[in-house]
Amino acid sequence: MNLPTRLKSRLAAQQGAGIVETMVGILIGLVVMVVTFNIVAVAEAYKRVTIGAADAQITGFLSQFMGGRDAGNGGAGITMSAAELIKCTHDESGNALLGMPDTRLDVAVRPIPVLVTDGGAPGVSDSFIALSAGAPHVMWPVDFTATSEAGAPIDSE
Repeated sequence: MNLPTRLKSRLAAQQGAGIVETMVGILIGLVVMVVTFNIVAVAEAYKRVTIGAADAQITGFLSQFMGGRDAGNGGAGITMSAAELIKCTHDESGNALLGMPDTRLDVAVRPIPVLVTDGGAPGVSDSFIALSAGAPHVMWPVDFTATSEAGAPIDSE
């Protein structure tokens, strides 16, 4: 088979990409890859900052809710004994309550629903203790009016 000279020169000229074209293609690919990694890194940093701020807000909201709930429920369950406990003059260990500092009143037997303690300085947080009673079962106070002798069984009539 005899090919014309023009066709032979055209086939000889089309041998594929040379080293220069290959190097330019690799360089363009590397530049695109570096730019893409930088964009992903910046987006990841923004995501971390956003998630960290959201976590801090959620934690703050949750602690505010729980603190408000504890303060609102302060005294729950101790109201039935409050009338008697408020007359107490000694704590559980027998120490007199008269003249006791405010910081010790939380261990006293007096029914204080919420005790707020000042931190003492502008940069120091205040604290509060919310006292409440709870039971695993619903309990209703019932006045006991039956009379019986000591040691005798109680009639349930």
